[in-house]
Amino acid sequence: MSVINGTFNQVVKGGRQFGGTLVVFEGKPELLVGGFNFNLNDLPAPGDVLPCGTPVYCDESARTITPLITAKVAAVDAIDSTIVTIADNGFGQTAIKVGDVVGILPSNLSSAATYYATVNNKEGNVITLSGAITGLAADSKLAVVDGTSHKVKAIPNALLPYDVVRDADAISVDGDGAWRNDRPVLERRMPPVNDAIKTALANAGCQFKWSDRK
Repeated sequence: MSVINGTFNQVVKGGRQFGGTLVVFEGKPELLVGGFNFNLNDLPAPGDVLPCGTPVYCDESARTITPLITAKVAAVDAIDSTIVTIADNGFGQTAIKVGDVVGILPSNLSSAATYYATVNNKEGNVITLSGAITGLAADSKLAVVDGTSHKVKAIPNALLPYDVVRDADAISVDGDGAWRNDRPVLERRMPPVNDAIKTALANAGCQFKWSDRK
């Protein structure tokens, strides 16, 4: 099997590198106590990377972890606006998968995305939507949303402290949530966040120093 350096999970490929392949965290982040279990349907397709720094909600009672998957738009096709190129996340693919419903990341995480569409096809960083999303353009931030409420699937209280890659044969995938880092978090190396995500993290007691350095 191939190995993607920087992944960490007992049921997937990889090593145990905190900070991620792209070194999102300088130093070693502090984690919430214990581990949490992903719903496999919330993870990217097998072999694709859920990048370090992804905002997550860790339910300390249910012991579950839910990612808020985001992506930055690089371009919308000038002829067919359902064809969208996602900015390279360093892995040659996007964590968004076929079947996901996506919308523009709301400025209020409790609000539904006004416009949304289903991902019908994906090739690397290029996705094809079931319909055009009004207002979508280069530099827009997309989020995977619930297919019924069209709200983001998680209001985060932590960040994923390493990359996760689901094996095709995995029946269970565990994860952790980082809530504090004394040294900077390199925002330009992680999935895109907005002020609402940063506020949610701060309100949950997270202590991160955000840096715009590459």
